[in-house]
Amino acid sequence: MELLTYLAVHRQGADIADIEVAMTPDATPRRARDRLSTNVANLRNRLTHATGLDPSAVSETFKPVVNPGGRYYLDPALLDVDWWRVLDAVSRAGATTDRDAQRAALDDAVSNWNGLLYDDSFEWMDGPQHRCRQVGVNVHARLAVLLADTDPGRARTLLDTACDIDPINEEVARLAMNAQGVVDDAAAIKARLAALSSALQEIDEEFSDETHRLARRLLHKSLPHTDGPSD
Repeated sequence: MELLTYLAVHRQGADIADIEVAMTPDATPRRARDRLSTNVANLRNRLTHATGLDPSAVSETFKPVVNPGGRYYLDPALLDVDWWRVLDAVSRAGATTDRDAQRAALDDAVSNWNGLLYDDSFEWMDGPQHRCRQVGVNVHARLAVLLADTDPGRARTLLDTACDIDPINEEVARLAMNAQGVVDDAAAIKARLAALSSALQEIDEEFSDETHRLARRLLHKSLPHTDGPSD
C-alpha cells in the first residue's frame, strides 16, 4: 500500500533510488533493493487481479507498474486514480477564465475528492499530504465562491468541508463564518469559531485579531434588535 501511494503521488514516475531512500531509509542498498523488488512484484500481482487482467498475458510492456529503466510508474492506460482526476480538474479550472467552465471543473474536482492521502505514518508523506490538503481546501473554497450567489446552501457546505480538511486555516474559517453571517446563523458562526480556536490551541496558537473582529461583527449583526423597550 505504501508503494502504491508513493507512485500515485509521483504520477510521472520516480527513480528507483528515490523510492528506496523514501521507503527504506535505514536499510542497506542491497536490502532496500530486495525490499522494493518484493513490493513491486506484490503490487503488480494485486493490481493485475484488481484490473481483471489475465496474469499469464501480462508482458513486460503491459503491466500496471511499469519500469522503463531505472524508475517505476503506474500505467495510466490501466489504472485510474481519484487524486489524478482531482489534479486534472484543477488544471482545467486554471486554464480558463470562463466562470461556467471553472465551476464545472471545480465541481468535478470536488466530486472526485475522497479525503487526504492514505496514511500519515509514512515517513515521506509530509510534503505530498501538505499539497493534498492545500488542493482540497482550494477546490472547495473556490467552488463555494462561485456558487455563493446561486446556491448559498451548498457554498456553506463546501466551506465547512474546507474547514474540516484544514482546521487551522483562518482564511477559510473566515469565509465560512461570512457565509453563515449572510443567513444570520449565529450558532454556526460560534461553532466555527470554537472549532478554529480548539484546532489552533493544539499547536499553541490563537486566532488573529482579524478573525476575532469578524466574528464579533457577524454575531452582533445576527442578534435581534428592537426599536425601543417593550411594555
